[in-house]
Amino acid sequence: MTQMDAHSRKELWETRAFKIWSIVGICVLAFIAIKVCEIVWQAVATIILTAIIVFLCHGVVESFCKKGMNRILATTIAVVGLLLIIIAFVLSIIPTIGGQFASFLSNLPGYISSAQNFVSSDALGLSDVDVSRFSSFFTELGSGLQKRGAEVVEN
Repeated sequence: MTQMDAHSRKELWETRAFKIWSIVGICVLAFIAIKVCEIVWQAVATIILTAIIVFLCHGVVESFCKKGMNRILATTIAVVGLLLIIIAFVLSIIPTIGGQFASFLSNLPGYISSAQNFVSSDALGLSDVDVSRFSSFFTELGSGLQKRGAEVVEN
């Protein structure tokens, strides 16, 4: 092996090492950026929610103030009214969500049966896998979820 050949091999390995450590560094920086965004997002979400509340209450507060009401009292009435509207909206959609959840739970055994048929038809090429274990697992899971779901919907 000549000195020139050894020198080019060294450069090749240095280039590979540089590329690998660059990828590792980029991954570490991406991870740190994601963690920072998770922390900052809480503050940003609070600011956005506050801006929405101010936007929704501003007109009501201004109209109360023009009629001679104290600004603190007008703001309190507007925020409480907004909260009552939000609570009424949430309470009005709970029965719909409960009904859809109950419907999903009643259809769940059919979904599980379809999944069992799909797996047992060897569509995934799993002919050497013991499917009977999965079949009994899905059957037990479906009946347990249906019972628990019925209890939740009743309460």
